[in-house]
Amino acid sequence: MFSAAGRPFYQSAELMYLDKIPAPDYRKFIVEKFVSAGKKIDDEAISRIFNWTRLHTFYVQDICNLLFEADRKVIDQDLISQVFHRVLTSNEPLFANYRNLIPGHQYRLLQAIAVEDGIVQPTSGAFIKNHMLTSASSVAASLKSLSEKEMIVQSGNKWIVYDVFFSRWLEYQYGNKSG
Repeated sequence: MFSAAGRPFYQSAELMYLDKIPAPDYRKFIVEKFVSAGKKIDDEAISRIFNWTRLHTFYVQDICNLLFEADRKVIDQDLISQVFHRVLTSNEPLFANYRNLIPGHQYRLLQAIAVEDGIVQPTSGAFIKNHMLTSASSVAASLKSLSEKEMIVQSGNKWIVYDVFFSRWLEYQYGNKSG
């Protein structure tokens, strides 16, 4: 939005990189907020949230907000599963529509990347065979296209589905997992 010449806000703001909030600091913040409202959330619950959201602030905040508004004094694993499921089902119309907007081979690659929770070598024979993709050249072309559409990004040395909730939905659809 700010770095593309064709966008309305091109160069209208100074770009600033913000790294993830360190897990210990984030954990302390979450516990304090829940405790101050008379609610209990333990380390295991927070770790599960961090893992499911990849410690991405938007997704952590969204999940914690839904947990916080629940009429429960103790945030347990069952409630977390319910919230994860709620997030996936409430976004389903949007996510399901992606299937109609991108070619099938790109969608299958998205799903394979989501199921693996990221992949270092998406053109490897093992990855292609395990997910019944067509060929390394087809995967490379799909990878390029999905990257240009900002549906996948490189995070560290892995390709991941950029939208964490979409990634979890794809994973859920493929393997019927709930987090």
